[in-house]
Amino acid sequence: MGIAAAIASARYNDCVRCGGKCCKFFGVPAIYENVLKITGVPLNIYKTFDPDPSKYFGLHKGVTVKDNKFIVAKDIRVESKTTRLGPYLIVHSSCVKLTKDGKCSIHGEHPSMCRSFTEKTAKDYEVPRGCTYDTDGSLGEDFGV
Repeated sequence: MGIAAAIASARYNDCVRCGGKCCKFFGVPAIYENVLKITGVPLNIYKTFDPDPSKYFGLHKGVTVKDNKFIVAKDIRVESKTTRLGPYLIVHSSCVKLTKDGKCSIHGEHPSMCRSFTEKTAKDYEVPRGCTYDTDGSLGEDFGV
């Protein structure tokens, strides 16, 4: 195994220690509460994390991507929460590629938004309690996952 493959493998093992909690929800700024389930949230607000966020949102249960927006199905649970990043909507929608034991079944081909979540960038994301990347306990929050 080459060095790059060993690093990727170690990182993957770190990511599954908590059972893939970060793959069971995503955050949306609270200003989109009135459109989340009706007309949708513009994908371009996530461009800093992923050049093509439609792939990421298209992999979540009950989420439809259309016209450069994503719409969350009415039966998907959404929780309003004030987080360290400000007022957010926590959308409880699992990735369809997450296995029962919390592993990514498309690891290596997963969206850029997933790949860009690392120990160095975790501060820019909503981080669930128990995440390996919450090294000092300052990031992790209870999102009910």
